[in-house]
Amino acid sequence: AEILAGGRKNRITNTTQFNNAIDLDLSMITKGLSAKTYLSFDFLDVYTESLTNQYRVYEPTWEDGQIIGLTPYGEVDLKDQTQNVNSNSFVSRFGFYGLLNYKKTFENMHSINTTLLGYTFSEQENDILQADKYSHLALQVSYDFKKKIFADFGVTYTNSIKLAEGNRGGYSPTVSLAYIVSEESFMKDIGFINYLKLKASGGIIKSDIDIDEYYLYDENYSDGATFTWADGVFNREKDITQGQNSAIDYEERIDLNFGLEANLFNSLWLEFNYFKTDFDNQVTRLSNSYPSYYNIFRPYDNFNKDAYHGFEFGLNYAKNFDSGFSFNLGGNVLYSQSEVKTRDEVIEYDYLSRVGKPTNAIFGLVDEGFYTENDFTTNTNGDIVLNDNLPVPSFGSVQPGDLKYVDQNNDAIIDDNDRKEIGQFSNPWSYGVNLKLKYKGISLFVLGVGQFGGDLITDDNYFWVDGNDKYSETVLGRWTTESANTATYPRLSSNTNNHNYRRSTFWMKDNSFFDIKRAQLTYEFGKGVCEKLGMSQLSVNAAAMNLIQFGESRDIRQLNIGSNPQYRTFTFGLRTTF
Repeated sequence: AEILAGGRKNRITNTTQFNNAIDLDLSMITKGLSAKTYLSFDFLDVYTESLTNQYRVYEPTWEDGQIIGLTPYGEVDLKDQTQNVNSNSFVSRFGFYGLLNYKKTFENMHSINTTLLGYTFSEQENDILQADKYSHLALQVSYDFKKKIFADFGVTYTNSIKLAEGNRGGYSPTVSLAYIVSEESFMKDIGFINYLKLKASGGIIKSDIDIDEYYLYDENYSDGATFTWADGVFNREKDITQGQNSAIDYEERIDLNFGLEANLFNSLWLEFNYFKTDFDNQVTRLSNSYPSYYNIFRPYDNFNKDAYHGFEFGLNYAKNFDSGFSFNLGGNVLYSQSEVKTRDEVIEYDYLSRVGKPTNAIFGLVDEGFYTENDFTTNTNGDIVLNDNLPVPSFGSVQPGDLKYVDQNNDAIIDDNDRKEIGQFSNPWSYGVNLKLKYKGISLFVLGVGQFGGDLITDDNYFWVDGNDKYSETVLGRWTTESANTATYPRLSSNTNNHNYRRSTFWMKDNSFFDIKRAQLTYEFGKGVCEKLGMSQLSVNAAAMNLIQFGESRDIRQLNIGSNPQYRTFTFGLRTTF
């Protein structure tokens, strides 16, 4: 009845796109001069259009296998001729850039490539009052000498409406240098070095990407309490919810990179890069700079700073033999570590500070195993209480089998002030290896990737079980009086347990792993077979993805709770060219 008489509902999407590019050859003015403009517009409109009709249904009365009567229910049939439109949404985008380019080589030694570019973009969405708008200017100058010494300079003038008037512009200069040393004559005598390039780059990038709201520089108000005048007129207070600071500036990313590329013995390719990045002037709300009663009056400021550093190293060795056998072995290592340089913190103990620690540091309690029956005594009232020489937990009463935590500040109380850095979430080390073996028409390719140095916290409802939660197999090692010496899990409780289920070293696991991401075996048929079949190429292959994972916490990493399982995929394929 709904389908036949209930009406209809249509989801309608309208898309309009327009793109236009114009290339201009301005060599009549001077050789090597050109220009280009690009205009883009697109509009997306989505809405639901519906007609809802009213209809009557009937219940039959049966007698001897026949319908002898009908009992009506509902109102009479009525078609609604009113078109209902709802769930309206749209996105409108407009973009334009124009550039002027000059490219020329002088005396077959000096080459220059210069580009001046202007760019603007805007995006408007329904129910969002403030449109995203960007307008920038950029200049890039590239120079090379005999194709062995390269220099590149760029500067961008950025404009952001997320900042206050008079403070919306900012310059972002970058520079990079490269020197192909192997092009020098003195390198020709070093036979095993086929190619060697040294490179360096740096820049100061001003950005508003992480300034996720508009008008952070302005005063904001909200409705407060109401009050009544003597004449009975009601008024409402206006509360300041954000102080004004028109001096908010761009956040800055300061980059510095050094590296080299080399090819040795005509077989070994290697590349090394060192990088250092400071993410400075991050916008935040300060606490230490204002009295505590200021609270919601606090403005936003540029203050926080993070630093990142590391290196990456890659190599690839390839060798062919006269027998038709060849192999290619490659590998890469990436080390990337972060550090909090500046934070606005209100802390009582130094170990609670995040300064000097990774940005993804894990803060939690340090566990000392389980409370035992020896940690409790019976008082004069017959109650079992914790021994006087042990710190008192503030997260709830404890019993034998609960987790015992270290009192970091020796105040005889276990609370959040006893948290400290216990690890970091992401792995700072990443690596990969790839191997390809080939003998005539048969080839084998294997790709493996891995990470190590980080930690994970098992804090979802599969591991944190109390009250009437469903039990998982992880609780089989629960603490009991009989298993006190072998228990791997705290005691179970039919009540909510706020003491055991807190972020601590007990729930922390090693997050290192190594994955065989892909393995593929391929057979390529010879030229004679292909010609007989009327083909120029023919091959068959069998491949496996996510084949196997190694790691101490492999079972935990591969455990998906309440979502799709992880897949191991096998494929068989045929590839041909006619």
